[in-house]
Amino acid sequence: NNGSGGGISFAATSDASGMTNELMDDYEEGSWTPTLYAWNGTQNQGYDTQTGNYIKIGNQVFANFVVDLNSKGTVSGNYTFIGGLPYNHAGVTGGSGTLVTWGWAANGNIGWIAGDVSSTATVVWLTYHDNSNNNTAYLPASQLYDNSQVKGTIIYRSV
Repeated sequence: NNGSGGGISFAATSDASGMTNELMDDYEEGSWTPTLYAWNGTQNQGYDTQTGNYIKIGNQVFANFVVDLNSKGTVSGNYTFIGGLPYNHAGVTGGSGTLVTWGWAANGNIGWIAGDVSSTATVVWLTYHDNSNNNTAYLPASQLYDNSQVKGTIIYRSV
């Protein structure tokens, strides 16, 4: 402890050449409310479950969440998002998302989905692989259905 309540200093340790800070000055745990929506915004979605928790250590955020729609509403467009992050992310060096499970009522051709934490600091862009080739793409709203469910962890650097 540095004696002033400002954090824990690791100045006595050896450092990598790119080191910029050795003071651990932030730790926080809390909850957040994730949203699942598309390019045209939040359009009357209904939720069975909409819950999240996070741990923030320094500027690194570990945000766990579950979103379960009971109605997809009138969402549309070529992109879908997880919104409501507890902290804005740092853009292109923001991090990544690991979405553990994905469930929906009618579409079984998605191999996996992930989170793109590289632009729009307030949201995670959902990406997917459809098992038909080696390409990934952004998840379009047409893949959302009533009862769509996303569970996962987003690990990112906050600003």
